[in-house]
Order: sequence, then C-alpha cells, then structure tokens
Amino acid sequence: MTDKAKHRPRPGPWAAVKLTSGWYGIDANETGSPICTTPRQSDARLIAAAPDMLEALRALVASLEWETKRSGTTYAGFEDAQAAIRKAEGGGE
Repeated sequence: MTDKAKHRPRPGPWAAVKLTSGWYGIDANETGSPICTTPRQSDARLIAAAPDMLEALRALVASLEWETKRSGTTYAGFEDAQAAIRKAEGGGE
C-alpha cells in the first residue's frame, strides 16, 4: 500500500449520529460502527461534513488553477486551499 493510499479517508457520505452513551459518532457509509466519537454535536457535524468539504475544495482549486492559467490572476486563499487539501491527504503533517 502506498503512503498516499494509507492517508486516503473513507469515502463519504458520513453522518453524525447520537450514540447511546450520549456522545456523537461519525458513521462512514452507514456501517453502523463509528469511525470516531466526540462529546460535542457541533464537532460531529463538522467531521461528518469533511468528505463533502474536501471534494468541494478540490473542485474549487481546480477551477481556480484553470482561471489562473487563463487570466494570470492570483486569488486570495488559493494557496491556503491547496495546503488544506494536502493536509487532509496526509501531505501537510
């Protein structure tokens, strides 16, 4: 297994679910077994949204790369977005 494959997250959708313990779990692909837990519902919702946010950020970066090549314009946040993607993929640790 390559290093990049080791750092690939489980594909979405993920869901924040309340557990019998009162904590919140992240259910990846309706497995019924949480991949992580947290005592805060707001954290669970944010974690559950991560796969969707990563895909949206990848699409945005691809569009900005194309537009930057076309127009030569530099966009605020572009490098931060690329860094966030690298971090999510295990390259920004």
